[in-house]
Amino acid sequence: MSIQDKKISESQIITSGVSAVSDRLTGTAAENKALFDRLIKEAVAPSINGIVDELSGVTGAQNIGTAVSGLSGTNVGAVLAQLKALCDKSVVSVQLSGSN
Repeated sequence: MSIQDKKISESQIITSGVSAVSDRLTGTAAENKALFDRLIKEAVAPSINGIVDELSGVTGAQNIGTAVSGLSGTNVGAVLAQLKALCDKSVVSVQLSGSN
């Protein structure tokens, strides 16, 4: 599952948000408060927590899209790997030219 899949949809807002209930609240104070918390509990928290889990994992950089001129990687992980390869190649070139 990608970070894109974690977007909160309009339908989630409509069904979980306060706008989904009648204009006149008739429940207890606790029930009415729960209506205001429902969107956060059912849509926002799971989405944000999922994003945090994906980004903080070992492969988190692969989940962040990017474009860097001169590099072909389409995510941060791929770009970092390409930059490391370029650095390693430069170090080897400097070491080889310094040994002559």
